[in-house]
Amino acid sequence: MAKKIQTISLIFISGILMTLLGIAGCSDMPYTGSMLTVDDVDQYLVSIDGETFCLQNGHDSACLTLTPRKQGTNAPVIHIYPSKLIYIFYHKGKEIVRAEKVMDTTEIVEALTEQSGVEDDDDTPPPPPPPQSIPTTLERVSGNYQIGIINQRLMEPLVVRVRDQNGNVLSGITVNFSVNPTSGVLNPTSVTTGANGKASTELTLGHTTENYTVTATVSGIAQQVTFTATAINPPRLPPPPPPARIAATLEEVRGNGQSAEINQYLANPLVVRVLDQYGDVLSGVTVNFSVSPSSGVLNPSSATTGSNGEASTALQLGNTAGSYTVTASVSGIAQQVTFTATATNPPPRATTLEYRRGNGQSAEINQQLANSLVVRVLDQYGDVLSGVTVNFSVSPSGTLNPTSAATGSNGEASTALTLGNTARSYRVTASVSDIAQQVTFTATATNPPPQQPVQQQPPPQPIPTTLEQVSGNGQSAEINQPLANSLVVRVLDQHGAVLSGITVNFSVNPTSGVLSPASTTTGSNGEASTALTLGNTARSYTVTARVSGIAQQVTFTATATNPPAENPPVQQPPPPPPEVPKRNGWLVWIHYPANYIGPRSVFENGDYGFNIEDLSDGAEITSFAQTSLKCVDDRKEKPCHDDGNVYSAQFGFETSQEGITFRLVWKPNSDTTDYWKQGTQPAANLDIDVSTLNIGVGTPVDAFKLTQN
Repeated sequence: MAKKIQTISLIFISGILMTLLGIAGCSDMPYTGSMLTVDDVDQYLVSIDGETFCLQNGHDSACLTLTPRKQGTNAPVIHIYPSKLIYIFYHKGKEIVRAEKVMDTTEIVEALTEQSGVEDDDDTPPPPPPPQSIPTTLERVSGNYQIGIINQRLMEPLVVRVRDQNGNVLSGITVNFSVNPTSGVLNPTSVTTGANGKASTELTLGHTTENYTVTATVSGIAQQVTFTATAINPPRLPPPPPPARIAATLEEVRGNGQSAEINQYLANPLVVRVLDQYGDVLSGVTVNFSVSPSSGVLNPSSATTGSNGEASTALQLGNTAGSYTVTASVSGIAQQVTFTATATNPPPRATTLEYRRGNGQSAEINQQLANSLVVRVLDQYGDVLSGVTVNFSVSPSGTLNPTSAATGSNGEASTALTLGNTARSYRVTASVSDIAQQVTFTATATNPPPQQPVQQQPPPQPIPTTLEQVSGNGQSAEINQPLANSLVVRVLDQHGAVLSGITVNFSVNPTSGVLSPASTTTGSNGEASTALTLGNTARSYTVTARVSGIAQQVTFTATATNPPAENPPVQQPPPPPPEVPKRNGWLVWIHYPANYIGPRSVFENGDYGFNIEDLSDGAEITSFAQTSLKCVDDRKEKPCHDDGNVYSAQFGFETSQEGITFRLVWKPNSDTTDYWKQGTQPAANLDIDVSTLNIGVGTPVDAFKLTQN
């Protein structure tokens, strides 16, 4: 602490300094701090050489050089040296303050005069200057024995204090600090003591766990002050808790692409899964579902994910056939999941049985009604439905033929009623399984009129009146294979008795099926039969039996199926009955070259045709199918193609022998020459090359191809 100057009071000094700092200071900026007091001046007053004192506050400084009053003078002599500026002030004609820049000195002179207390007549000599203070003691104040974390700054600064020979604190004394080991960092390493005589530094510990020693020294003071600090590793802290899980991903699991009939639920639910930001399933998340069009119904429309992160809903399709879209969404997730489903109309099914014709007829007892009793079956859309079985029943006992019939392509099924032997009313009921309503026909049986005695007439000749199905309907087999059982019909006369010798004609649709025979005569039991070999296409085949003079027809249906993809276990067919001789069936294909422009239609009986002549004994060659294919345009120049081949016709025959010698005979128009090829038929397929033969106008035939049926 600087000694107080007796020549001029501290109040006077502070007044001068405040005035000077308020006017200029060390820069063009005025002093803006708080008003200084005597204690402030005492704190900041620094002695330079015993006569010059400087007031420093960290912003500006002002220095005074005080000279004792000389004998005979009437004012103190004060030299003030602000930084880079010199002011000159006069008191009663004498220079008391000098500066480079001349300013208005009125206020400063008044302040100096007022605060100095100097009187013109005061000749008291100033007291002698006090002895100069020198630093003699360096002492530790605070900061010793701290513990800190490696690479971290200590919590408290390291503080020392400097005193002079009188035990007073000294400001402006430079204190130097050093640290060992040098991995520690001091800030600063050199500092000047303040007005309280203190100086401090901060220590940042090094990167090793050990003790660090900081030494403080002052030039001219022998003793040193040391501080000890210990560096330790940081404590092991528990890991921070993971951030909260949030719904981040919505993904489809299953249920997309289903279809069902209108107004029905899909078979499987629509399922989505919610994942968090780590890709893990997240439970308790609300998933909202919506459907378009809105005629679809979702159950539920909102669901919460379970422990597996999944949520689901069930969709009931609307009443309109088409595509339905279900959208799943989660709040906070941008993407959505879309499911599509298709609503289809239900397949046609029999829903209506309606009357068509035949009601209200009458006939004599034991006679058949003139017209059939006809009903029609409709589906749920009001369209006619084929292939539906209609059952007929009669009360009291009359005879129905048939008692069960399948609807045709026009949706109609019919039966014929033969009245009983009692004159009365008869009721026929038609019904279909799964259809509640029935159709009822009524018919009346009358007694024949009384007959007048006449000459005895011979009994009338029996005539065929009824054709009925016996057996063989509804069979199936693989393509190109014969049905296991024959198709059998029975012919009855007007009295219901079986008739023999009646010709029954059979036809098949499509014509790729082969009948053997296509026409036959009823036997003594009134029955006639044919065998059907299915075509090369998997589909339904229809065989119709007709008898000339009988209106109704009998229809058989059969189904051709493709062979299985894998060979099933070989099953030995049952041995044929010994009394039935083995028949061998063959098809002959007639081929033409593409440039052939002659006639292409082949007929069995007519201008063009061919047949097979047996050259073996007892071969019993029998034709069973002939198809005429017309593939011509107006100029008859267009070839006929089938699977890359050009052909015009096919002809089938069967034999009772596995090997025969035969002749193919061709009769072109106006050509009486028989063209033939002779060969022996083996058990396997046979191709007969007749490319050298001339047919008709001389155009060569490609080939006669003989294949087993």
